[in-house]
Amino acid sequence: MTSDFARIRIFGIIVLMSGCNRSGTDGAPAPDASAAAATASARPASVGRTPPTASGAVRSVPLVGTSGSASARKAEGPVPSAAASSSGSASANLIPPESPPDPIAARKTAVSWLAALAREDREAVVAHSSSMLTVTGFRLPSGPEREACGTDTERVGELTSRATDSETLAKLVGCVVKDLMLVDAIPRYSLGEWPEEESAPDSRGRVGYLKPLRSSGLPPRLQRYQTQISAEAGAKMMFYLLDGGITAYGVIIVRKVGGEPRVSAVFLDERFQE
Repeated sequence: MTSDFARIRIFGIIVLMSGCNRSGTDGAPAPDASAAAATASARPASVGRTPPTASGAVRSVPLVGTSGSASARKAEGPVPSAAASSSGSASANLIPPESPPDPIAARKTAVSWLAALAREDREAVVAHSSSMLTVTGFRLPSGPEREACGTDTERVGELTSRATDSETLAKLVGCVVKDLMLVDAIPRYSLGEWPEEESAPDSRGRVGYLKPLRSSGLPPRLQRYQTQISAEAGAKMMFYLLDGGITAYGVIIVRKVGGEPRVSAVFLDERFQE
């Protein structure tokens, strides 16, 4: 009788312990399934879990999408403000202009440009020109070809045109070499013989000179270009041509392009006087 009672008591203790295990280690009732689901859905996505290892120790698991956490911010460094980013972008886009070429290089480039034009060597003229070359005051006979070469200036018979890339530069040079009044008036001096003042003519009687444009100003026939020339950056060379009844004044602007001196603008005044 006593042994039966003992067995019943032991069985009851086992049942009681089993119920405690199902309710939780602290004897509290097991949480409802719907409550557990609500708790899981309310947990922020940035909170990670740290599952135990086989030995029971807690191991660290990298968090996904936690760039806003303190540890992630420390690893990434401080996040720049919008103002700082904007300032950085602006300073990166500010490319300092190239300094003007030295006077000797500018003079040599201007003379080479004129010499190539006199030979009607289009490739050489292009080689000494900026891809953004502007030529104002050149003249061509009337007709469809003239209309395709530029637009009229305020002076009757004059044209102005500007290149915007290598293709339009080749087209512009092709038009300027057809200005025979200008091309034929250029003396055939060698590079080292171009004087800075009017001097001995070449073998055909043409006279010319090329010199830096002084602060004293432009000759009267080029005064109309004063504003445009003043706005141009670079070395400024003035030339004069005389061929019989043809006279021409001009200003050549030489700038550095990719570190090399190139003609970027030419302003002309050509006249024929009988």
